[in-house]
Amino acid sequence: MLKVPFFGPFYGGYNIIELDKQAYSYSMIAGPDRSYFWILFRTKQLLEATLNALIEHSNN
Repeated sequence: MLKVPFFGPFYGGYNIIELDKQAYSYSMIAGPDRSYFWILFRTKQLLEATLNALIEHSNN
C-alpha cells in the first residue's frame, strides 16, 4: 500500500497489485476500490504476453 500526498493535506491510497521484483520493469496499481487502475512500465511497449498476464490477473 502507498499513501501519496497531493497538494498539501490531501492523500490518496494506492495498492500495488503486481510488481516485477527482478527488474522493476512494470507494476500494476489500483486505488482502494479499483475505480482507479494503472499498468505502468518503463519501456515504450510492454511484451504482449506480459500485458495479457497482468490483465488476466486484474480480472481475478
